[in-house]
Amino acid sequence: MRTIEALPESWPVIPETALIQVHDSNGQPVAIGDQSWVWQRIKSYCAHRRTPREVTWLVQGDGIWTPPLWPATITKVEHWSSDWASRVVDLSPWGGIVLRGDAHRITALVGADNPAPPAVIKAAARLTNYLMQQIDAQDSDFWATSMRWIVTPEMKDGETAPGHKTQESYTRPADCIAKALQNSGAADLLRPHRRAN
Repeated sequence: MRTIEALPESWPVIPETALIQVHDSNGQPVAIGDQSWVWQRIKSYCAHRRTPREVTWLVQGDGIWTPPLWPATITKVEHWSSDWASRVVDLSPWGGIVLRGDAHRITALVGADNPAPPAVIKAAARLTNYLMQQIDAQDSDFWATSMRWIVTPEMKDGETAPGHKTQESYTRPADCIAKALQNSGAADLLRPHRRAN
């Protein structure tokens, strides 16, 4: 099966009050701007769609087929016979449609124009905050996964005394971006939305 998903005309809005304030090197606030990048990450993780868009599936084989994305309203079913031709299909008693023959092209309108549930908005805010954050040693929410201090001992009266910090560095693991949904806590909030109903 192959999925061809169009981009929606709009994405849900994450309230500014749910987002951390990020500053540039001059201390000026940085606007997050277009939030589509966050929703595209969430879209790849979930089967539920919050805003309408057209989706086309290319499906091979006989049997009962159910759209893997939700909510979906099937608008056209075609089968291949030297070219794509429309086909009337039977509905399955378990939802979805009954396909007969070899190759099919199924087009549907997927997504409802309903507001996203609070848990999904919270997940989007967590993911945004995680990806936009800078390491802050004073804030436990924005702490690094490891830190390194180099301390140089001082000599006083011929004896070694506690030294002073000469170097400090903070690091994150190399996969912190790849695991952002999990590390931010967004994945836990999105778990009920992973499969189509």
